[in-house]
Amino acid sequence: MGKHLSLLNSSQHDDDFYTEMYRAISAGEIWRGEICNRTKDDTDYWLESTIVPFTDADGEPQSYISMSTDITERKQTEEALRRTQKMEAIGELTGGIAHDFNNILGVVLGHLSLLERQLGADEKIAKRLSTINKATQRAIDLTKQLLGFSRKQAEKKVVTDINTEIGNMESLITRSVTPQVEIIHELADDLWKTEIDPGDFQDTLLNLILNARDAMDNRGRVLLKTANVTLGDLFCASNPGAVIGDYVQLEVSDCGQGIDAELLDRIFEPFFTTKPQGAGTGLGLSMVFGFVQRSEGYIKVKSQKGEGTTFLLYLPRSVEAEEPVSIRPVDKNSPLQRGTETLLVFDDESGLLELATESLQEQGYRVLTASDGRQALEILEQEPDISLLFSDIVMPGGINGYELAEKAAESYPDLKILFTSGYTEKAVTEKDQHRFDAALLRKPYSQDEMVRCVRDALG
Repeated sequence: MGKHLSLLNSSQHDDDFYTEMYRAISAGEIWRGEICNRTKDDTDYWLESTIVPFTDADGEPQSYISMSTDITERKQTEEALRRTQKMEAIGELTGGIAHDFNNILGVVLGHLSLLERQLGADEKIAKRLSTINKATQRAIDLTKQLLGFSRKQAEKKVVTDINTEIGNMESLITRSVTPQVEIIHELADDLWKTEIDPGDFQDTLLNLILNARDAMDNRGRVLLKTANVTLGDLFCASNPGAVIGDYVQLEVSDCGQGIDAELLDRIFEPFFTTKPQGAGTGLGLSMVFGFVQRSEGYIKVKSQKGEGTTFLLYLPRSVEAEEPVSIRPVDKNSPLQRGTETLLVFDDESGLLELATESLQEQGYRVLTASDGRQALEILEQEPDISLLFSDIVMPGGINGYELAEKAAESYPDLKILFTSGYTEKAVTEKDQHRFDAALLRKPYSQDEMVRCVRDALG
C-alpha cells in the first residue's frame, strides 16, 4: 500500500497520511511508502520505507521493524526529468505560437510601412500610424521574448569575456535601476572565457537585475559576482542536469523578499509572474532560462522568503583561443538601392508574399513567387536567370527552406540565397544545412529592411 508523505508542509494531507500509516500498522499490516523528511540544516531527503509489525497471540502489535533506503538521488533525477520535459513542451508551444505571430506581425508591419510612404504627409494620419507602429513594436518585442525562451540554438556564439560585457553594460544597468539600488561588482581576475551569444547574455543580465530591482521594491543591494568553478561529481549528483566540467560562474544576488519554495519550480515558465497585474509580462526569467539552455550551461536558484534570492549561472569554459569573425550586419539606415535582377520569393504566408513582391518590384527587380517547395524548384528549372532565392525556412508541403536551398545550390551554384524565419526550430535539418543561416533575415521585418538585405545578399 505505497503512499506518498511530505513533511514539508503541515497540512491535512500529512494528518491523513499518518492516520493511514498507523491504522495499517495497528491492524498488523505491512506498510510501504515514500517519505520526504528535512534535516536540521533544511536539506530535504527521501526515504523508501517498509514497516513490519510483530503481533502477540491476540493479534496486537508489540514491536516493529522499519527498513529504509535513501532514494534522494533518484527522486531528484525524476524531478529534474519532469521539469525538463515540461519546459520542452512549453517551449514547443510558445515557439509555434511565436512563429504564427511573426507572420501576422510581418503583414501588419509591411502594410504600415507602405501606408507611411503613401499617407505620411497628412499630419493626423501620420500620428495615428505612429501610434499603431509603436503598439506593433511592443507586440514584436513580446514575440521576441517568447522566441528567446523557445529557441534551442544560439543565433551566434562567440568567445566572450563576461567581465568585459558587464563593464560595457555599466551605464545601461545604472539607468535601469533607481539611485536607491546599489550595484556591487566582485569580478574575478583572470576569468575564463565562455562561448555564448553576447546579445543574449546582455538581455539575460539585464533581466536578472530588473527582477532583483523589483524584488527589493527599488531599494537595496544587488551583487554581481564572477568566478572560475569546476563542477564535480558531488555537485552534479545533487543537481540533476548539471554536467561535470569547467564553468564561468555568474552570481546575481539581491536582498529582496525572496521566493516561496512552492513557486521556485515555476519561475522560468513563460507568463508566470508573482508581480501585480500589469507590472510584468512574466517572460524575463523565461529568457534567462532559454539563454542558459542554448549556452549548454546550468542555472541554480537559491531563495528563502524574506532573505533574498541568488541566481547562479554556469556557462561552459571556452576552449577557443580567439574570437571567431562574426557576420557583418546590414546597416538599417543605409539608403535603399535599386536592382534589375530576377528574384524568386518563396513563402506560404500570402500576405507576406504579396508585400515582398510589391516592395521589390518598386525597387526595379523582376519578382517570381512560389508558395511551396516543389513549385519553387519547377520555377528554378524554367527560369535560368534567377539571381537570388528569398525563402522562408519553415514551410509546409514536404520541402522546407533548408531542403530547397540544398537542392537549388546543387543545380545552380551561382544562385544567391537569403533566408527569412521567425522560428527555425520547427524545420527539421540535416547535416550541414545550417550553413545557409549565414544570410538570415529575422521575422517580423520592415519592408525597407527586407530590400536592404536582398541587395546585400546579391552583393
